[in-house]
Amino acid sequence: MKFINSVSEIDKTQWDALVQRSDVATFFQTRECYDFYAELNFIKPFVFAITENNDLQAVAVGYIEKNGLGMFRNFTKRAIIQGGILLKNDIKKDVLNTFFNEIVKNIKNKAIFLEIRNFNDFSQWKTDFENAGFLYQKHFNIFVQTIDREQVLQNLSQSKRRQMKIAQRNGSRIVEIVDTKEITEFYSCLKKLYKSKIRTPLFPLKFFVILSQKNYGKIFAVKKNNKIIGGIVVVIFSGKVVYEWFVCGRDKDFRNNYPSVAATWAGIDFALQNNIPKFDFMGAGVPEKPYGVREFKSKFGGKQVEFGRFCYIFHSFKYKLGKIGIKILKLYKK
Repeated sequence: MKFINSVSEIDKTQWDALVQRSDVATFFQTRECYDFYAELNFIKPFVFAITENNDLQAVAVGYIEKNGLGMFRNFTKRAIIQGGILLKNDIKKDVLNTFFNEIVKNIKNKAIFLEIRNFNDFSQWKTDFENAGFLYQKHFNIFVQTIDREQVLQNLSQSKRRQMKIAQRNGSRIVEIVDTKEITEFYSCLKKLYKSKIRTPLFPLKFFVILSQKNYGKIFAVKKNNKIIGGIVVVIFSGKVVYEWFVCGRDKDFRNNYPSVAATWAGIDFALQNNIPKFDFMGAGVPEKPYGVREFKSKFGGKQVEFGRFCYIFHSFKYKLGKIGIKILKLYKK
C-alpha cells in the first residue's frame, strides 16, 4: 500500500477512472473540484489518496477553513470533505483502515475537527469509519429524479405549481449570469439571507465569480424588471447529477414573484433540459430539529434520504468552545 498526500503524485487517469466507476462518486471528489479549490486563497485545499499494487483505491478531496474574527478563528478551524470519500467499490478493509488513519494523522494538527458530508450511501463502510474514530451524525438530504418532466411536475406540491405559475405570470425571468456586476448583485442577495436567517459564514464573492467561469458551474438569476431578486448556484457532475450549492430569494420584497421557488425550479429544470437524471439539494438538516428549509425543499417532490455525516474531533475542548461561540454569533446576528 502507498498513501499519497500530494496531488502531483496521483495518477490522473486512474483518478478519472475511479470517479466513473465508483458507486459513491460525486463532483466534489474530482480533479476539477480540487483544482477549483486550489484557486481560492481563503481556503486551504487538500487531497489524499491510497494505492494497492499501484492501483488507486480511494481519494479524499477537501479544504480547511477558518470562520469568525480574531482569536475566535482559532476555535472554528475545520476540515470539510464534501460528498463523501471516493472509494473503490471493492476496497479492502485493511486498505480503508490505513487510509483513514493516515488522513487523521495529516489533518489533526491543522484543524479542530474533520467533517465528511455524505451525498451517497456509505452504510456498508459505517463500521469501518467508527472503528477509525469517526462519529456518525444523522443528516437528511433530498434529491429529485429528473428523468421524466411530466413525472417531476406531477410530484411537485400543488402550492409549488401554483407559485411557479404566478411567478411567471408576474414577470419573473430566469437567466444565467456570468458578468461580475450581475454576480455581485446576486451575491448581495445571498449575503443578506446568510446574515438574517442562516447566520453562518459565506464564501467571499471571488468563489462565485470563479465558479461561474467553469464549464461545470452555473449561476441562474431570477430577474424582475431587470433587477436580480434571487438565484441559484449549481455544479454539474459528469451528466449524472446537478448539485444545488447555494440558493436565495428576496421573498418578502417580491411576494408575488416567489424568487426562491423560481430559483430552485431553475436548477431542476436545467437538469431536465440537459438529460441529467438527478438534482441533489445538498442537505436538509438533522432529524431531531424542525427545519423550515427541509419543509421547503420537500415540496419539490424529491426523495428524502439519511446518508449522514462522519465527524472526527481532534481537539474536543476547542470543538466545544467553537460550537458555543457559533451559537453566540448566531444570537448576536439576529
